[in-house]
Amino acid sequence: MKQLIIAPAAAALALAACGEAEPSVEALDETAIPESETDLAGEAKDADPRFADTAWEWQSAEATIVTTNLDAAGTYRTAGAGELLDQGRWKVKEDRLCFDSELLDDEPGCFLAKKFHQLDIGETWETENDDGETARFTRVVYQPIAFIPAS
Repeated sequence: MKQLIIAPAAAALALAACGEAEPSVEALDETAIPESETDLAGEAKDADPRFADTAWEWQSAEATIVTTNLDAAGTYRTAGAGELLDQGRWKVKEDRLCFDSELLDDEPGCFLAKKFHQLDIGETWETENDDGETARFTRVVYQPIAFIPAS
């Protein structure tokens, strides 16, 4: 089985406590996030093309199935149960995929990305965060979630 690593800052660190429950597909309420707030004009689009416009499903410490989208503009959003749970910037640096949250107070979370290879929908990647905790992410169909600038 092929495997992968991706998740947002603080929420991803909780993955070490996750069980082995099978991911499930959960539709987002697209009206919950205003589309008029999606303009990222002026921001550099220098995100690593291996991760750009991809989506990953994983289980939070609370056993909630959530989805993290990585956009080509270098922004990410994590949503679950129809709510936006986290958002911020993502970047690959020194073979690590790192997240810098705009909503959570925790330090940016990073995951080993040096062995990353393109995965098909439904394939899973297992890796470690900077604390040595194992994280597991399944690639799912990318569906944009609006970016809401932090106030």
